[in-house]
Amino acid sequence: MRPATVRPSRQGGAPFCVSVPAAREPAIAAWNWLPDRAYKHPVILNAQRKNTRTGLPIWLRITAVGVLAFIGVAASLAYRDSLREPAEDAPRVEFTIEGLDCPVWCAVRLTESIDGLDGARVERMDQKTGKVIVQHDPARQNEETLRKLFGERGFPVQSSQAVVTSK
Repeated sequence: MRPATVRPSRQGGAPFCVSVPAAREPAIAAWNWLPDRAYKHPVILNAQRKNTRTGLPIWLRITAVGVLAFIGVAASLAYRDSLREPAEDAPRVEFTIEGLDCPVWCAVRLTESIDGLDGARVERMDQKTGKVIVQHDPARQNEETLRKLFGERGFPVQSSQAVVTSK
C-alpha cells in the first residue's frame, strides 16, 4: 500500500491537498484533508471565528418548547374532560347509599368511579346521611348503570329518586 502524499492543489483553493490511495477509506481521506484546510485556509479560518448565530439562547428555546408542550397537553386534557361533562340542564338523581361511613376514602372511591363515566358527575355528597346527588346525561348514562356502578364499588343503593330543580 502506498502512503498518503502531499502535493500542490490544481484547483486553486487550498495551497495543497492530501492524496490518499484508493485502497483507503474515504473517511480517512476527509479526515486528513479537512483539518489542514481548516487551519491553513484564511477564508475558512476567518469564518470559524465569527459568531454567525443570531437569536435566542438555547436554554430559552428549550424552555419555550417545554412550556408550549405543557400548555398543549393541559389544554387537550381540559377539552377532553369538558366533552365528558353532562350538560347544565341534565337531570339529577339522588341516591341513598349504605357504607359511606369512612372519613375520606369512601368519598374518593365513589367520586372517582362516577367521574370516570362518560356524561356523569357527582354534584353533592353527604356522608352523614349517605345521600349522593349525581348529574347524568340520559343519552350516555342511565340510572340503572349508575346503580350497578355503586354496587360494584361496594356501596349498595337503598333508594333513588329524581331531583327536581327549579329555575
